[in-house]
Amino acid sequence: LLVICSAARPQKTTSTWPVHSSVGVREQSSMAAQQQSGKVVTLKYEDLLNDVDLTDQIEKAYGYHGLGLLSVSGVPKFSELRRRLLPLARKFAKLPDSVKSSYEHKESFYAFGWSHGKEMLQGNVPDVSKGSYYNNPQHNNPFADSPELVEKWPTFCHENIWPKEMPELEKAFMECGSLICDIGALIARQCDRYVAKRFPEYEKGKLHRMLTESRCTKARLLHYFPVDQKTTAQQSAATAATAAGQGGHELRPELELPEAAAQVEEEEKADDTGMGAPALDDTGMGMGMGMGPIDADAVNVRKSMSRTGSVVDEDFGSWCGWHNDHGSLTGLCPGMLVDDSTGLELSAERVAELSASDAAKLARAGLYIQTREGHIIQATVPKDHIAFQIGEAAQIHSAGVMQATPHSVRGAGISGISRESFAVFMEPEFSEAMAGPKGADQKQVQSHAAVVHLPAGVPPLSSRYGTKDCPFTTCNFGDFSHITYGAYLAPEQSQQAGEETVKSQPGQEQSNEAASSAAEASC
Repeated sequence: LLVICSAARPQKTTSTWPVHSSVGVREQSSMAAQQQSGKVVTLKYEDLLNDVDLTDQIEKAYGYHGLGLLSVSGVPKFSELRRRLLPLARKFAKLPDSVKSSYEHKESFYAFGWSHGKEMLQGNVPDVSKGSYYNNPQHNNPFADSPELVEKWPTFCHENIWPKEMPELEKAFMECGSLICDIGALIARQCDRYVAKRFPEYEKGKLHRMLTESRCTKARLLHYFPVDQKTTAQQSAATAATAAGQGGHELRPELELPEAAAQVEEEEKADDTGMGAPALDDTGMGMGMGMGPIDADAVNVRKSMSRTGSVVDEDFGSWCGWHNDHGSLTGLCPGMLVDDSTGLELSAERVAELSASDAAKLARAGLYIQTREGHIIQATVPKDHIAFQIGEAAQIHSAGVMQATPHSVRGAGISGISRESFAVFMEPEFSEAMAGPKGADQKQVQSHAAVVHLPAGVPPLSSRYGTKDCPFTTCNFGDFSHITYGAYLAPEQSQQAGEETVKSQPGQEQSNEAASSAAEASC
């Protein structure tokens, strides 16, 4: 459950407090500190419910040049459920440490119950910037009749853990999480339709089947502690380690610069759309329609990439570092910024009282996405919408037609402001085969150009899929989860997890017990 920080550098901005009545993004070039506007794709709940063909919108959101993110408007009861659930994150975080620690579950690698300081920032620094409460939002004990599965796959199969000090948490958590899963199933149906247009032999309704049949959905209620000097110093130390080459994931040798840059240029030349996506065939569909051609800023960003392919100009990960969700689909409640002294959501009046400097910092807080062209985008979603990010499992199952994007959460940067959020990780069961559509070239799952622009610490799919430990033909989601978890862990944590696995499974050379839903690293 590791998250990774980018480097910190102050940035001048003319941004104002995000207006929640509109959907948009602010694009910030790491080279020139420029801002441009774009749009997050929005689907209407009624259209999803009536099964209107929305594949064009799915392509814009989840295709090669999409943000990997869309929002859904008009969902009945969502606003009420969000208002009821999110403040409970802060309420639990305020309980005495002795109480919170009693709800930690080491045996599942902290994938159920409370987790704080168990994740590692780059540079091997414990992440104390946020606390999380994990549980299955659909089933309290779905594997009650299969203790052998609980023993082998505790991160997937353990029963839920609820705090007796807060009996209201279970109902609020389950109701909001189940609603998000219901909407996610409708989106999955649209995704299946989109992928089938590219691959006619794609299993009909595959993503919808996997998500609705899975008993392993996991949700994470998050409290981001107010950013203080101590936390900022830890983040900076982690960043310094990254810049010094002490952490992160290097590119595969054959993709390192300048070879990688040459490969990028070849892919751009091969794509007559001018958008830089690898052309798959002569249908004109490629891997997804774009959001526009690569511009000069994108080229400059590419040329400024370090050997690890990271953009290191901004501390975009002070609340949650750069990562990809590795599940299929992640549903997100828009974050709630809270005055930590009162526990009340920040109002427009309260924001108006802030200094211009603090207001600008608040405007920059929130979810950021790095595109495959190297741009960093701040995505804003209205608080009455549900956001959905596509994950790496869906990327694999669609042979790259849909693509996950690296993202992070930037802190408010001023004292006394916390953030509450809720993420629902919809994913296959551990036994689901990680195979793409029949006839697809799985080597197309992630292009060389996309790998070049991965932030430091985000491991390319090629290092975890299509390998000896996770072959194209036999790897399942549990194996992929285990490998991904190891890729994000600090070295000594990974070793410790392996040692505990051997102890709990005597006689086995290798076990998947340490498999953890690395999608849970989402913010």
